[in-house]
Amino acid sequence: MTWSVSPSSSAPSTDEIFNGIMRGILHAERDFRQQLQVDLQQTHDLLLAAIRLLAPEMVEKRLAQDPFYIDNLKREDWSRLLQEARARFHQRQTEIQLTTGSSDVVSRQLDELRRKIKRLEERNQRLRAQLLNQVAAQSLPASPPQPPLPGQVQLPPLPSAPPPAFPALAGSQSWPRQSQFLALMAVTGWASQRALIEELARRAHISPGAGSLKRLLSGLIKLKLIDKHRISAAGSTAVMLTLSESGRQVAAAMGLTVTESEWERLLRIRPKATPEQAALICLFAAAARTRGFRSQVCPTAENNIPVDVRVQRTTDKPAFVFIEPEAEIPAQRLQEWRYLARHQGYVALCAANADSRQALISIAYQAGLAG
Repeated sequence: MTWSVSPSSSAPSTDEIFNGIMRGILHAERDFRQQLQVDLQQTHDLLLAAIRLLAPEMVEKRLAQDPFYIDNLKREDWSRLLQEARARFHQRQTEIQLTTGSSDVVSRQLDELRRKIKRLEERNQRLRAQLLNQVAAQSLPASPPQPPLPGQVQLPPLPSAPPPAFPALAGSQSWPRQSQFLALMAVTGWASQRALIEELARRAHISPGAGSLKRLLSGLIKLKLIDKHRISAAGSTAVMLTLSESGRQVAAAMGLTVTESEWERLLRIRPKATPEQAALICLFAAAARTRGFRSQVCPTAENNIPVDVRVQRTTDKPAFVFIEPEAEIPAQRLQEWRYLARHQGYVALCAANADSRQALISIAYQAGLAG
């Protein structure tokens, strides 16, 4: 496995300092949000226990009608359900008192549950306030727009000659295609070399395997406008491309706004991801787009679940996917599976090969997750 990196000075650059700060902020926020999810789930479990104690027949009747009734409850639904259970309990308690006298034991249990619920609700309110303050203070950037589909990339008019500030490009007869390739990288944010080459070949009406395209890419790499990253993944070699600092400057001089590449976004948000996992995430996103699915790596998912890829076809409901290069799943990752299954009703997984696929299916079934 080899990584292509641009030379760096001994002192960290402003971008490196900024990226380090952003990674720390994102890690802290992710841990905070996950703890909030755990606390919210504990609150729901306690509320459900109280409701079952107050009106067990009501809960069982509704679960019989809809097995996912509890999972689909929103905050206001929990409040209404608890009020209804309390009303039924008081009605039953009145009936019991009329026939058998006092129900002191049940009353004491109910009082204790009420105290626990109140403490948890107060704690959740504090956590919500802290989270809102944290997000407001950080002013985290929103998720970028989803990359376009192959064949649907819209490029603005490009200059007919290289920017004068870059004499190494002066007189280049390959500039029209060089500018298109740099523009494709800047506009789409794609990182897969294959996807970028195929898109340029489509626009030029030539074969993706044409020698002219290979020479074009080789020339841009030699000019240090593009960084090439080769990663061993799933028994083969994946190649990711990113604009170098000089490449970004050329794109800016062409009047383009440079989109953060999928590879850079993934390594920024997931600094602990292995090279193989990062490559497989980018390859999955690229493969999904060739099949008509709009895809985005490390999206901002609902409930802040740290998923790997978001895919969506036309107006269908989006699906969030985990990419798993290994067949052994850590406990924290399995908990993320549970969060996703609770959110979208199932857990969507992508394995590196058929053997890993069977192992992941077995793990999901043992965890009681639908897929």
